[in-house]
Amino acid sequence: MKLDKFIYGTQYYRAPTPLPEEWEEDISRFEELGINAFQIRAQWRKNEPSEGNYCFEDIDRLFDLAKKYNRKVIFKFMLETAPQYIFYKYDGERRDFKGVPIRAGSHGAYYVGGWWPCFDNPYVRERATLFIEECVKRYRDREELLCWNAWNEPRSRPVEDCGCKHSLEKFRQWLKEEYGTIEKFNDFFGVSEESFETIAAPGLAQGYWDLFLFRKWRGTKAIEDLIGWMSSTIKKHDPNHPVMCHIGLSSFGQASLNDVSDDRSIAKTVDFYGSSYYAPHNILTHKDEIFCGMNPDYLRSIDRDFVIHEFYPDWGEWTQPVSVEDLRYKLWTVISRGARGITFWQFRAERVGNENNLAGLTGMDGRFNERTIEAGRIGKIIESNHEIFHSMEVPKADVAILFDFDSSLISRVEDISPVLWSFSDSPDALRYYFQASKGMYELFFDMSVPVDYMDTRDMSKATDYKVIYLPYMSMVKPEVKARLEEFVRAGGILIADEGFGLRQQNTWLNPISPDKSLQSLTPARWVERVRNMGEDHVILPTGKASVMPMKTVFEAPEESVIARYSDGRPAIHEFVCGKGKVLLFGTSIGYSYSKRSEKAWVEWMKRYLENSGIRRNPCDDIERGIYSRKLHTSKGDMIIIFNRSKVEQTVCIPEKGQLRELTGQVTLDDAKGEVVIPPGQVACVICMKGGS
Repeated sequence: MKLDKFIYGTQYYRAPTPLPEEWEEDISRFEELGINAFQIRAQWRKNEPSEGNYCFEDIDRLFDLAKKYNRKVIFKFMLETAPQYIFYKYDGERRDFKGVPIRAGSHGAYYVGGWWPCFDNPYVRERATLFIEECVKRYRDREELLCWNAWNEPRSRPVEDCGCKHSLEKFRQWLKEEYGTIEKFNDFFGVSEESFETIAAPGLAQGYWDLFLFRKWRGTKAIEDLIGWMSSTIKKHDPNHPVMCHIGLSSFGQASLNDVSDDRSIAKTVDFYGSSYYAPHNILTHKDEIFCGMNPDYLRSIDRDFVIHEFYPDWGEWTQPVSVEDLRYKLWTVISRGARGITFWQFRAERVGNENNLAGLTGMDGRFNERTIEAGRIGKIIESNHEIFHSMEVPKADVAILFDFDSSLISRVEDISPVLWSFSDSPDALRYYFQASKGMYELFFDMSVPVDYMDTRDMSKATDYKVIYLPYMSMVKPEVKARLEEFVRAGGILIADEGFGLRQQNTWLNPISPDKSLQSLTPARWVERVRNMGEDHVILPTGKASVMPMKTVFEAPEESVIARYSDGRPAIHEFVCGKGKVLLFGTSIGYSYSKRSEKAWVEWMKRYLENSGIRRNPCDDIERGIYSRKLHTSKGDMIIIFNRSKVEQTVCIPEKGQLRELTGQVTLDDAKGEVVIPPGQVACVICMKGGS
């Protein structure tokens, strides 16, 4: 079940703000901004202040105003703000690994308090179910209802979430389902547990296996179960409206054990999925520009109908305001990656708790500013061309960055502090997996090459790509290895950072790395591996490039060496496998580029891939600050072109046929096939089908 419209909305109400006397004036102005939907949050603690005492006067009135001004409502449940009776009557508090209560409390985002109880507790879930049912039955027949938002950012935080008896019972049941018998479990991990029923929460961080397993369960199965329960409860009483969910920090960007979730597991429990917009608030560098596209490009691999559900038009908190140019760039970047909707966080800047002055489309007093006007201008463009924006499809790229949840998670476990009984990150944490993935995305951007992301659990179409990059792929399951080999033998190019096959699935190091099972792809074995943060270099035909964060030397056939370290030892190997090739790096090209952006890497990779036939963006000129993206629409191909330079730029349009420009802020010369773009502006050009 999908939406029949492009959402251009805003978060509006989260008690206690905005105040009731402000509602009608605000909602009456949504139309002039192109805002077609607004989100309201029903907070459990607010709307059921005491057991069984339901109070929905605030939500009722907001629905009435939505009807009066012909706007749609996104109804979000805020179960995390639990009523106080949940804690004193039903023992609803979470516990850390030592059994100490993690006290619920008030936060700017959860100002009414009760944030948050343990939903593994069956009594908590039972009472929450009654609240969900009360909400759904009350509003399911309102014509203003657009969809249900099941949960606000379902993430497991902190590391010690949660060691209560109910959570441990579910963790143990998951282990039993995964490993069958305690004998098999002990044999696999090399441990001596008495039974599944007596396995404890991790007591130390340095064993790896127990912390890895607990955080994997918490970030995958536990959250999947939570959102699945929520979604099924809603659908039981309303099968007619779609259920969505949005994460806060998507899996690809989680670089600490303190924040864990698995987008793929969560997304399959709802009708459509999205995230908050993980991007710089103020774009100060070229890297910031690049990073703005990474989150939506990743989300497209999770759900082709993804939405950016918290887009920050400003940040507030007394920081430098976001410029109109940066706001414009970010909005069109999200659109150019194929989002099915954008919801601003939020309409009025916040005025309570630690989120003071935070992130408003308007000021705290509701006054419009230059960002409001720009967002409204884009909203009206979308509204006037709704069929085009609702039908957008991003063409498949030729290059994919592979995401592997287990490799990402063990990378974070490796970063844990060496201090006993501490579950915080080490001061010199590498954040290896995240930095490598981020850096390679940046490198391909600077090559004008669009990329897709692909999950290791969804590799059936791997052979559709020409190049696949593996960022610190330390854990390689047999089924993934089989897909990778199929890809290479069919003619693909596999780029593997050092650390490929470094660990077994039980978290142990492999005595041979790459693992024995990977030798058909990479006939090599490491003989030395040391941390190196740029002290050494890889010598390339295009210049020197820094070695980061590891320097690994492999023993492999001499003819496979295509680049060396400055000390003469092998740095990059090329292996032929079937019709394709595998590049095995003794360092991480992605990590190195993330940290230092050395052009030697870009120029070398361009040369290496020059005959691979990979598609590039149609109008890019990175040096001039011109970036572009191509999409397919019902009316014809769309090219979105960004001028991030400080001067006016003329850009040639490669598409043939009748051209139409949607923003009205640039000058299009249809006869010449050129568009003149002022500094900081964006062009949105449609090559009309059939010339009409």
